[in-house]
Amino acid sequence: MTAVPAGEGRFSLLAAQIPLHQGAPEALEGVRASAKAFMQQHPGTNLQITGGQAIADDFTRYAEADTKRSELTALPLIALILLFVFGALVATGLPLLVGLLSISVTMGLIYPLTGLFDVATFAQSVITMLGLGAGIDYALLMVSRFREELGRGLLAPEAAAASMQTAGRSVIWSGVTVAVAMSGLLLPPIPLIQSIGAGGVLAVLMTVLASLTALPAALTLLGERVNSPRRLSLRPTRLAETSPGWARWARRVLARPWHYALLGTALLVLLALPLRGAQTGYGGRGGSRPE
Repeated sequence: MTAVPAGEGRFSLLAAQIPLHQGAPEALEGVRASAKAFMQQHPGTNLQITGGQAIADDFTRYAEADTKRSELTALPLIALILLFVFGALVATGLPLLVGLLSISVTMGLIYPLTGLFDVATFAQSVITMLGLGAGIDYALLMVSRFREELGRGLLAPEAAAASMQTAGRSVIWSGVTVAVAMSGLLLPPIPLIQSIGAGGVLAVLMTVLASLTALPAALTLLGERVNSPRRLSLRPTRLAETSPGWARWARRVLARPWHYALLGTALLVLLALPLRGAQTGYGGRGGSRPE
């Protein structure tokens, strides 16, 4: 770093680039501590630290803070909505439990992947978003079906088994579909996109696993207590009621499954044709793309 006179009592500071390789986060922390100490010793000076590592460090810190803030904001609102839907405090907590369980397990599984390739901070946000969204969605189906089976007079183990045979199948097919869709992000040779795809696939699969294992076990143990406290009950869940429009569409598709499968595939291929000429790479001044 060189000080160049810029007038009486004033100086312009020019800083040379400092490459950081191994131990870059630790080195950056040391540089920032030294800059802070220098400014304290020399009042009126202002040192700014920038560069790829500094920007990445700030980005990671702010992304983690934003994720925590979004979770703390979203969870109470989701709980209120679920309480209105279920009308029971115990049933309200189960979808949130599945979402938090899937997020925790996925975060634990994504950590070993950092030794294989760079995992972007975006993966954390994707895992949180999909873990909460899919977890609440799948648990909503399972818990609602379980309560309906209890209402028909079945015992808790029988109601859980019936829920697995009906809503459980929907959870499996939905989860597999989302996971296959997210796996497309693993194809571009860009670590940022690949890490998002890996986090998304793991989050969905862990959510399906939690919905088909931990949730039925909890429902079996709870039994009728899933509807507690009854004084909060607003209205019974009515998932079993048939929607005339969707029922007609389902019968039409099931009557000619291969016809609609080929039609849907052709539509997806048509939408994907513009990507044949796409070139992958990072944008911006320092970005690169294949030759």
